Amino acid sequence: MRYRGGITDLVNSGRLSSIIILITYFVLNVIYSKGAKNIPILDVVILVSGFLLRVIYGACIIDEIVSNWMYLTVMAMSFYLGLGKRRNEFRQSSVDNIKRRAVLESYNEAFLDKMMYMSLSLAMVFYSLWCVDVNTMTTEARQYLIWTVPLVLIICMKYSLNVEMSSHGDPVDILTGDKTLLALLGLFGMTIIILLYMN
Repeated sequence: MRYRGGITDLVNSGRLSSIIILITYFVLNVIYSKGAKNIPILDVVILVSGFLLRVIYGACIIDEIVSNWMYLTVMAMSFYLGLGKRRNEFRQSSVDNIKRRAVLESYNEAFLDKMMYMSLSLAMVFYSLWCVDVNTMTTEARQYLIWTVPLVLIICMKYSLNVEMSSHGDPVDILTGDKTLLALLGLFGMTIIILLYMN
């Protein structure tokens, strides 16, 4: 999965280090806790940045350069997860007639619903582009990698169905509470591992 010019290339080149990534992650968490969590859009952006920093840090630790398409996939999918959780929190507060958290007062359900599914659509596009990127895998492996796109689409549909039925939309609860979804994720993981051995 080597890719020249990716974000991790910058990390591994010595211009950034894993220590700086950890410090940045810590600072973002402090900023979030000290008030950014109550600022609309910024609250979700910081959450997404946390996911992205974890991926960059992991790539740095194992000395792997990740495609920019994959980083965009992670970002878009993180927005989908974060906005989905916010939307379901908004819905639940309306159903239970309880006081909303401060940031939810600045959102509305229609906006959150549109943005979360826009993010999901972009994630699918970015993932598909990663699959056909000539730098992702060898030609032999890549011709099979593209066929993981329908599987990822099915996983996203199943997750979205669960989100629509979930009271809070917490990603961890949704993933761990559905055996079918876990099985689909396991199948996806095994498929990627097999293709990596072909690389």
